[in-house]
Amino acid sequence: MIQQFINRVEELRFLEEHYKSRHSELIIIYGRRRIGKTELIAQFIKDKPAIYLLATYKPLHEIIKELQLKMAKLLKNRLFEKLEINNFEDLFLEFIEFLKKSKITEKVVICIDEFPILIQRDKGIMSIFQKIWDEHLRKENIMLILLGSSISMMETDVLGYKSPLYGRRTGQWLVEEFKITSLMDYFWKYSKIDIIRTYGVIGGVPGYITKFDPDLSLLENIREKIFRKGEFLYDEPEILMREELRDPTNYFSILRATASGSNTFGKIVDSTGLDKSLVSKYLSVLQSLRIVGRDIPIFSSLKAQIKVRRGQYKINDNFFRFWFNYVYPFKSEIEANNIDYVTAQLNETFNTYMGFIFEDLVRKPYIARALVPFYYTDLGRWWYKDKEIDLVAANSRERKIFFMEVKWSKLSLREAKTILKELKEKAKYVDWNIDKRKEYYGVIAIEIEDKNELESEETVAYSVDDLFRILSIFP
Repeated sequence: MIQQFINRVEELRFLEEHYKSRHSELIIIYGRRRIGKTELIAQFIKDKPAIYLLATYKPLHEIIKELQLKMAKLLKNRLFEKLEINNFEDLFLEFIEFLKKSKITEKVVICIDEFPILIQRDKGIMSIFQKIWDEHLRKENIMLILLGSSISMMETDVLGYKSPLYGRRTGQWLVEEFKITSLMDYFWKYSKIDIIRTYGVIGGVPGYITKFDPDLSLLENIREKIFRKGEFLYDEPEILMREELRDPTNYFSILRATASGSNTFGKIVDSTGLDKSLVSKYLSVLQSLRIVGRDIPIFSSLKAQIKVRRGQYKINDNFFRFWFNYVYPFKSEIEANNIDYVTAQLNETFNTYMGFIFEDLVRKPYIARALVPFYYTDLGRWWYKDKEIDLVAANSRERKIFFMEVKWSKLSLREAKTILKELKEKAKYVDWNIDKRKEYYGVIAIEIEDKNELESEETVAYSVDDLFRILSIFP
């Protein structure tokens, strides 16, 4: 099984630094489901006096009692366990009093996982924890960690300006997916191209990576772990959507439309047949859940950025994107165990699918910074009418701009030269410091024949091998 803490060095360092401080700490940790928050905290607290509580939909008095029993175990005090306590504030008050009399001298960590469930159960819970922090924990040798998978609730109800806890946190961390280089530590038998393909299927989410068998090929993993009824990954997106949304039916229609290429507001409306106001509402919810993202052309005005019906929509999560392309439309065939038919559909279109994945990957900041030949202040896609450039990066102060085409294919030297020539023509339409800018160009592909002949002071060319070599130097 994969080590859950590949690429979690920064997160652990952050937590350790706050733990070693001389002050009490209120830390907010959040991130989508299956991203590894719980494993991160388990790793962090394994050698510390700590209490971990997973909030559930049990009655609040049962949750309070469960936390009381965990506190009693840490204190090694049966008397604390027998106290009659009916609310969180009294529980923390008594805990602090007993802690002062205990033999524990180190900072105590108290972790409450899935804190948004408590908020859903009782909206007043935020004010209660504000009082607990202000009156009972703030001056003690305590580290309180609140975790949550509902990013929108954590950002609004816990971190937001109107939250009772606003201004009280001492740190926060959004736990994100692993970088693509981390997959190499698990799928060490795979080629670099298959690593990228695997990333295109399951992304960098630890909870999905561990479901694949590194001894099987990518196609075997897809057939055995995704295209098979009853497997965890077979209906994972559907389960998560039903946990987040009361009725996900229309959301599924929008996600299917987006996955199949209807990437503008108008196209989504036409494809789903839903009213414009409903599509606008549902897209807003999907964006708040970080399932869907919206791209706008780089250098767009603030007015254009705000308009919901401008730009292009895409599914952010690679596994969701794969699932809505290759599982959701073929559930009947999979249920009938017609796996060969679904596999044939996959083989027919997978390279096209991977083209979009590769473009998104190259635009990720941790990768773009290694490819762009200067420090950039702006990064994104550009398009206008029938013209599009996959990656544009610019430095406003130095008036430098970089244009790159991304191709999921093997290019001959002639093909690469043609792509660069067309790129330079399209660049003329990008309205940014036209008369005073310094232009750079690039192309990246699986392989490029004799790519050294393309390189100059103003032009770069990269292959997949180059990409992984550079990332090993600048992880």
